[in-house]
Amino acid sequence: MGRFEFIDHGAASEVYTEMAAHEVFSGGKDHPVYGNVGRNYYAIALGEASLDLAFVVTDNGGPVLLVQCALRDTELSHFGFPIRFNFAAGLPPTAQRKSLNAAFEKIGQIAAEHSATEAFLSAGPPTGSLGLIDKACLDRDGKPGLRIRAEADLELSGEELKSDLRSSYKSLINWGRDNIRLEYVNAANPDRLLLEKLSDFHAQTAGRIVHAQPTWDELFRQISIGHGEISMGFAQDGELVAGTMVIDEGPTALYFLAVYDRERFEKPIGHWPLFDAMVRAKNRGLRRFDLGEVHARGTVEPKEFNIGFFKKGFTSRLVTETVWRVPL
Repeated sequence: MGRFEFIDHGAASEVYTEMAAHEVFSGGKDHPVYGNVGRNYYAIALGEASLDLAFVVTDNGGPVLLVQCALRDTELSHFGFPIRFNFAAGLPPTAQRKSLNAAFEKIGQIAAEHSATEAFLSAGPPTGSLGLIDKACLDRDGKPGLRIRAEADLELSGEELKSDLRSSYKSLINWGRDNIRLEYVNAANPDRLLLEKLSDFHAQTAGRIVHAQPTWDELFRQISIGHGEISMGFAQDGELVAGTMVIDEGPTALYFLAVYDRERFEKPIGHWPLFDAMVRAKNRGLRRFDLGEVHARGTVEPKEFNIGFFKKGFTSRLVTETVWRVPL
């Protein structure tokens, strides 16, 4: 390894964009949050509340490590998600260690310049022994934690996906199939009016406008070019009762947004639209369906725990990720 340099997103955006898109980093862009979709969306959604400080570490002019990070308040993360260190494909272990140390030096410089006090980092799935990133975080007095996500395997057959459901969900899905009519927004049907219905429905159920218009515009743009799908669920009386948005990137479909008519919660209006979204993602060729985080009881507010409990009823597959909070 030779002399390291850093290509910053802000100071050299065109060069950074070219480096970040380099084929050596293609393996890390396998999820909507960490790929181009998430990078574009979260920058718009958070606006001035977040400062994009992503950078590429180069060695003798060649890209060796991509670090997508942003500052929000005093935390350095990936728009609230843990930062993932995306090493160039085929980079030897010694070169990984040296480039990671260089990245931590850069993170320290960012912290000093922008008054960041903590970095939220991912070390990837636990393996039974500490890996390179784990050791680097431990050496810097980091505190470890564990993220748990429900992630369905879409390479299962349709019947296997059904059999993997929580047993009580099967009749609820059947009820939804019989009582909820679904319409779709996707690349084949980029219906802006349906998207506007979803936006209005979201504001109505939330009691306020949560997502500004530019964020809906970006989501519609991504869906219209093939990065996902929206399903709109209508009851037999014609009223909109459910909206589900799935965002795709690489092999992953992400359960991104769901809205339900709270006045009809006595009916199982959420089960059929979500299972249908999983099956349709499988039919689009996606290999996994990320339902999002689930939490242990008592670690979060009851509402958040219950949302996670609902999600994990759609798959028995729970995946883990070691995360670290490192003081800066």
